[in-house]
Amino acid sequence: MQFATFTVMLDKNEKCRNITDIVKDMVSKWGAVSGLLLVFVKHTTCAISINENESGLIKDFSDMLVQIVPTSGEKHNEKYYRHDDLQIRTENLDKDREERVNGHAHLKAMLIGPSKTMPVINGILNFGTWQQILFFDFDDLAERQERTITVSLLE
Repeated sequence: MQFATFTVMLDKNEKCRNITDIVKDMVSKWGAVSGLLLVFVKHTTCAISINENESGLIKDFSDMLVQIVPTSGEKHNEKYYRHDDLQIRTENLDKDREERVNGHAHLKAMLIGPSKTMPVINGILNFGTWQQILFFDFDDLAERQERTITVSLLE
Protein backbone atom coordinates (compact mmCIF):
# COMPACT_ATOMS: atom_id res chain seq x y z
CA MET A 1 0.00 0.00 0.00
CA GLN A 2 1.15 3.50 -0.85
CA PHE A 3 -0.07 6.72 0.75
CA ALA A 4 0.74 10.42 0.89
CA THR A 5 -0.84 13.65 2.07
CA PHE A 6 -0.93 17.16 0.71
CA THR A 7 -2.62 20.39 1.76
CA VAL A 8 -4.99 22.69 -0.07
CA MET A 9 -6.07 26.18 0.89
CA LEU A 10 -8.75 27.76 -1.23
CA ASP A 11 -8.85 31.48 -1.88
CA LYS A 12 -11.50 33.44 0.06
CA ASN A 13 -14.17 33.31 -2.67
CA GLU A 14 -13.09 29.97 -4.12
CA LYS A 15 -15.49 27.07 -3.44
CA CYS A 16 -13.85 24.28 -5.41
CA ARG A 17 -10.42 23.24 -6.67
CA ASN A 18 -9.49 20.59 -9.21
CA ILE A 19 -6.89 18.33 -7.55
CA THR A 20 -6.70 15.73 -10.33
CA ASP A 21 -3.17 16.59 -11.49
CA ILE A 22 -1.76 16.36 -7.95
CA VAL A 23 -3.31 12.91 -7.50
CA LYS A 24 -2.22 11.72 -10.97
CA ASP A 25 1.36 12.79 -10.19
CA MET A 26 1.29 10.72 -6.99
CA VAL A 27 0.06 7.62 -8.84
CA SER A 28 2.73 8.12 -11.50
CA LYS A 29 5.54 8.52 -8.92
CA TRP A 30 4.41 5.36 -7.12
CA GLY A 31 4.69 3.40 -10.35
CA ALA A 32 1.37 1.74 -9.65
CA VAL A 33 0.17 -0.78 -12.20
CA SER A 34 -3.33 -1.46 -10.90
CA GLY A 35 -5.33 -1.07 -7.73
CA LEU A 36 -7.86 1.05 -5.90
CA LEU A 37 -7.09 4.66 -5.10
CA LEU A 38 -8.76 6.47 -2.22
CA VAL A 39 -8.80 10.28 -1.98
CA PHE A 40 -9.93 11.46 1.48
CA VAL A 41 -10.20 14.91 3.09
CA LYS A 42 -10.01 14.89 6.88
CA HIS A 43 -12.15 17.92 7.63
CA THR A 44 -15.86 17.87 8.46
CA THR A 45 -16.79 20.89 6.33
CA CYS A 46 -15.03 19.67 3.18
CA ALA A 47 -15.82 17.10 0.51
CA ILE A 48 -14.39 15.23 -2.46
CA SER A 49 -16.34 14.70 -5.68
CA ILE A 50 -15.66 13.30 -9.13
CA ASN A 51 -17.25 15.21 -11.96
CA GLU A 52 -16.64 17.62 -14.79
CA ASN A 53 -14.60 20.69 -13.88
CA GLU A 54 -16.66 23.27 -15.73
CA SER A 55 -17.33 26.68 -14.18
CA GLY A 56 -21.05 26.76 -15.03
CA LEU A 57 -21.58 23.30 -13.56
CA ILE A 58 -19.67 24.20 -10.38
CA LYS A 59 -21.78 27.37 -9.98
CA ASP A 60 -25.02 25.41 -10.63
CA PHE A 61 -23.93 22.82 -8.06
CA SER A 62 -23.15 25.54 -5.52
CA ASP A 63 -26.53 27.20 -6.14
CA MET A 64 -28.30 23.84 -5.75
CA LEU A 65 -26.57 23.18 -2.43
CA VAL A 66 -27.61 26.63 -1.15
CA GLN A 67 -31.22 25.78 -2.01
CA ILE A 68 -31.00 22.45 -0.18
CA VAL A 69 -28.91 23.75 2.73
CA PRO A 70 -29.16 27.56 3.05
CA THR A 71 -26.31 29.42 4.67
CA SER A 72 -26.64 29.79 8.41
CA GLY A 73 -25.71 32.73 10.55
CA GLU A 74 -27.08 35.92 11.97
CA LYS A 75 -26.21 38.01 8.92
CA HIS A 76 -28.29 35.74 6.70
CA ASN A 77 -30.98 34.77 9.20
CA GLU A 78 -32.21 32.22 6.65
CA LYS A 79 -32.05 28.93 8.50
CA TYR A 80 -31.72 27.68 12.06
CA TYR A 81 -29.22 24.88 12.67
CA ARG A 82 -28.94 23.26 16.10
CA HIS A 83 -25.20 22.84 15.50
CA ASP A 84 -24.86 26.64 15.57
CA ASP A 85 -26.98 27.17 18.69
CA LEU A 86 -24.47 27.29 21.53
CA GLN A 87 -27.33 27.59 24.03
CA ILE A 88 -28.19 23.93 23.42
CA ARG A 89 -25.04 22.44 21.87
CA THR A 90 -22.75 20.79 24.39
CA GLU A 91 -20.66 18.39 22.30
CA ASN A 92 -17.42 18.83 20.36
CA LEU A 93 -16.77 22.37 21.54
CA ASP A 94 -13.21 23.69 21.44
CA LYS A 95 -12.73 25.78 24.56
CA ASP A 96 -9.62 27.38 23.03
CA ARG A 97 -11.43 28.71 19.96
CA GLU A 98 -14.57 30.67 19.32
CA GLU A 99 -17.14 28.45 17.63
CA ARG A 100 -18.14 29.44 14.12
CA VAL A 101 -21.61 29.47 12.64
CA ASN A 102 -21.08 26.72 10.07
CA GLY A 103 -23.83 24.13 10.44
CA HIS A 104 -24.60 24.57 6.76
CA ALA A 105 -21.02 23.68 5.82
CA HIS A 106 -21.15 20.42 7.80
CA LEU A 107 -24.45 19.43 6.19
CA LYS A 108 -23.21 20.12 2.65
CA ALA A 109 -20.09 18.06 3.31
CA MET A 110 -22.24 15.22 4.65
CA LEU A 111 -24.27 15.19 1.43
CA ILE A 112 -21.20 14.76 -0.78
CA GLY A 113 -18.85 12.86 1.50
CA PRO A 114 -15.19 13.12 2.47
CA SER A 115 -13.80 10.54 0.04
CA LYS A 116 -13.94 8.87 -3.34
CA THR A 117 -12.47 5.59 -4.51
CA MET A 118 -11.37 5.07 -8.09
CA PRO A 119 -9.62 2.36 -10.10
CA VAL A 120 -6.04 2.55 -11.32
CA ILE A 121 -5.52 0.44 -14.43
CA ASN A 122 -2.26 0.17 -16.36
CA GLY A 123 -0.74 2.91 -14.20
CA ILE A 124 -3.40 5.58 -14.78
CA LEU A 125 -6.67 6.65 -13.21
CA ASN A 126 -9.50 4.94 -15.09
CA PHE A 127 -11.56 8.08 -15.68
CA GLY A 128 -14.09 9.05 -18.28
CA THR A 129 -13.28 11.88 -20.69
CA TRP A 130 -14.38 14.76 -18.45
CA GLN A 131 -14.06 13.25 -14.98
CA GLN A 132 -11.88 15.16 -12.54
CA ILE A 133 -11.27 15.00 -8.78
CA LEU A 134 -12.80 18.07 -7.15
CA PHE A 135 -12.15 19.35 -3.62
CA PHE A 136 -14.82 21.49 -1.94
CA ASP A 137 -14.52 23.61 1.22
CA PHE A 138 -17.94 24.79 2.36
CA ASP A 139 -16.85 26.70 5.46
CA ASP A 140 -17.33 30.46 5.12
CA LEU A 141 -14.19 31.48 6.94
CA ALA A 142 -12.94 35.04 7.02
CA GLU A 143 -9.53 33.49 6.42
CA ARG A 144 -9.27 30.11 4.76
CA GLN A 145 -7.50 27.25 6.49
CA GLU A 146 -5.16 24.65 5.09
CA ARG A 147 -6.98 21.36 4.56
CA THR A 148 -5.23 17.99 4.51
CA ILE A 149 -6.01 15.44 1.83
CA THR A 150 -4.79 11.84 2.07
CA VAL A 151 -4.31 9.69 -1.01
CA SER A 152 -3.81 5.96 -0.58
CA LEU A 153 -3.39 3.17 -3.11
CA LEU A 154 -4.18 -0.47 -2.46
CA GLU A 155 -2.44 -2.54 -5.13
